[in-house]
Amino acid sequence: MNDTVPPVSIVGLIVLSALATCSGRNAEILKGIRAGHGGLTAIPEAVEAGRLTEVPLISRKEKILFESLSISLGLGEASSLAVAACRGFRFASDDQAARRTALSLRS
Repeated sequence: MNDTVPPVSIVGLIVLSALATCSGRNAEILKGIRAGHGGLTAIPEAVEAGRLTEVPLISRKEKILFESLSISLGLGEASSLAVAACRGFRFASDDQAARRTALSLRS
C-alpha cells in the first residue's frame, strides 16, 4: 500500500470526525468513491494507521458555522472550512465554491 494520501483538502484531511458527527463515519468519502474518486480510499486507511488525525467540531461557533455552510457546500468542505475559519487555519480545497466561500469569510 502507498503511504501517501492524495491532497484533497489540507484541512479536510484532519476534519474527518466532523463528518462522522454529521453523517456517519466515512459517508462523505464513500459518496466520493462511488462517484469515481478511488483515491479517497486512502483517507480512512491513513486515519486508521495514525498518519492523519481526526479533529471534531468543538466550539459552538464552529458548529453554527458548519450548519450554515452545509446548506451550500458539501459536508466535508463545510466542516473543513468551519474549523479553518474558527481556528485560524489555512483552507485549501479543489472545490471552487468552497474556495469562494473561504475568501468571503476572510473579509
